[in-house]
Amino acid sequence: MPKITLTELRKDLFRLADKALETGEPVVIERNGRTMVLMEAGKPFEPAPAQTHAERVRAFLAEPSPWPPFDYDPDDNSHWTWSPDDALDPPQ
Repeated sequence: MPKITLTELRKDLFRLADKALETGEPVVIERNGRTMVLMEAGKPFEPAPAQTHAERVRAFLAEPSPWPPFDYDPDDNSHWTWSPDDALDPPQ
């Protein structure tokens, strides 16, 4: 549950309220060092079960990658190359 300020709540009240009703996850609001919670009445919040680091890593690796697969063609000579014999100083 990320904490938001009262100003952030004021800017997005309807969206945050709808999200809290849809997901059941409360919105935590912090004001002058004190905490308030916006949530649906009559439904107790049950946080997700705690996971070990290894379980979180396995879950992350099980998700599909958001990036396209890396397509490397070793015969493609359009990439940059560097050789230690190349002059490092620009010509004068």
